[in-house]
Amino acid sequence: MLIDRISLIKIALFSTLCIEITSVPLDFYIPIYGNVIGFIFLLILLLRNIKESIPALILLISISIFYFLINPNYYYNSIEPYKALVYAIIVVLFSVDLRKIDYSPILMDVFFKYLLFIVIVYFLGFGIDDAGGSLRIQGLMSEPSALSLILCYLFWSYLKLRQFKKLFFVIFVCLLTLSLVVYAQLFIFYIIYLLLEFDFKSYLRLFSIGVIIVGAIYFITKSDSDFWLIRKAADAALYTISNGDEGKNTRSVDLEKLNEEQKSNSFSYLIGNGPNYLVYYYGSRNMLTTTQNIQSILYFNYGLFGLIVGIWWIIFTLFYLRDTLYYFLFLSAISYSLINTASGIVNDIYLYSLLFLSASFLFSNRLKIALLKFSN
Repeated sequence: MLIDRISLIKIALFSTLCIEITSVPLDFYIPIYGNVIGFIFLLILLLRNIKESIPALILLISISIFYFLINPNYYYNSIEPYKALVYAIIVVLFSVDLRKIDYSPILMDVFFKYLLFIVIVYFLGFGIDDAGGSLRIQGLMSEPSALSLILCYLFWSYLKLRQFKKLFFVIFVCLLTLSLVVYAQLFIFYIIYLLLEFDFKSYLRLFSIGVIIVGAIYFITKSDSDFWLIRKAADAALYTISNGDEGKNTRSVDLEKLNEEQKSNSFSYLIGNGPNYLVYYYGSRNMLTTTQNIQSILYFNYGLFGLIVGIWWIIFTLFYLRDTLYYFLFLSAISYSLINTASGIVNDIYLYSLLFLSASFLFSNRLKIALLKFSN
């Protein structure tokens, strides 16, 4: 072959991060569907793993048939459940590769090169979001916050590996996003990391961070700044601490309406409506503001039962991945999908990326895959 298989997988992974291109100076928006092309390409490259994935594939198809039987109208009227099945098949096929190949340096390489590329196009006037009058980098994603997982993963990984030149570049890109989600995720990642350390020094740091956060929230809510980013943070903080009586959070209001509808049907409440139903729900009602964090995805797609199982599996996997090179990636995916509610298809991609890490262990014959540690 002119290009080896790993290089082709890198190209496919890079493509999945290329959703659209925008230009403020030229005033245009073009969807490029690189994510669709990338996942199809990835599926083709992973087909050789089908034989080893037969038990898992049977399980996936059985789940799809189950939800088809309880919610046939959804399957008749939407492409979303079939997209979810394709994603899940890719997840399982990828899990076979993960048991044989250490993908952590591959993912870091793809993510870093993607950042280099989008910074170049940013200074050429492309991949820019102009919300609030600021020119924020969003690359080929749907919005600046969609870069959060990549930035968080690389930030903490390069800090751990003491690769400071690359770290400074990542910090520079973080500053260009002017995204509350990006900055909040960096803190949330560290908070979860400290919680899982189980030692006095970590908990002391955690307490200090808590004091800083509480102080910052108080300062922001009292601020009279006209800068849009501070006003947005103040509205969100007020809405949270006042339990919705003050401030503004449109997505929380929409989520409350959806929750009332979910609870009105005992089947939906307990076992959900089917894979990717949340995307279909918002689309069928032409809702512009959507809430698609991991909690809402699990709950509205798979019900209370799915939410409980999902939370248990996430906690289990966090402990399972400790001292491996995948730990920071999984922790980044978790912290990202907990707080980012607006990125739509990007959240779906990262949710399934998170799942394929879990799947690699679920279908492994070994207790742990052999991975190098970050450091002694």
